[in-house]
Amino acid sequence: MHEDTTKIEIQNAANMVEFFFRSQAENDIYNKTVTEILQHGCFCKQLKHNRMNDKENKAEVQSPHDDICEYNRLCTECSRHEAFDIYADVAELSDASCRQPYPYVITIDDCGNIVCDDLVNPCQQAKCECDLKTARDLFSVREQKFEKTMCRAVEIEDTPDNTSATNCCGNNSLYIKYAMADTCEEEAGFPKVIGKSGKTDLLKKYHSIVKKEC
Repeated sequence: MHEDTTKIEIQNAANMVEFFFRSQAENDIYNKTVTEILQHGCFCKQLKHNRMNDKENKAEVQSPHDDICEYNRLCTECSRHEAFDIYADVAELSDASCRQPYPYVITIDDCGNIVCDDLVNPCQQAKCECDLKTARDLFSVREQKFEKTMCRAVEIEDTPDNTSATNCCGNNSLYIKYAMADTCEEEAGFPKVIGKSGKTDLLKKYHSIVKKEC
């Protein structure tokens, strides 16, 4: 992670989480907390990689931290497809650049807030917004306890073809997946699926807007 006074180069989602926690205090009081979070669960420990492995948490109770980190994978996938579909005719954009958006550079505004702005292409913009959402949401649950995790690789047969959620509903880092037979709508700024497949409970439960005022 390279940084100067107003610009920081982000190498992976874990970088964003680390910097966000540091930006919320004048000292290093959150260092131990963010380290514990990034070593936790099936998904938070994967934020340091550019792509998450296909895993699932089979624990009876999943921690809010791992829920949030798992959502980063969904957000990344959905936002990449959205960006590529909308801006496919942009010369600087390619499927390869969408699959590997790192490193990207964030800026810090006059109030000390992280801003995803002036990035190389829409896929970098989308990934930055997903990572920033992950960092904000993790910060909001930093004092909640960690739950025991039981990770395993996902097997294709675990999800029958007729119930698989194949479409993304939403935009701007707020997404849920849903089956093709259902309908995507919006309600109070959040995606909503009419049918059997979409669930917004976790998305709304952990959604946080942490912002410094000048």
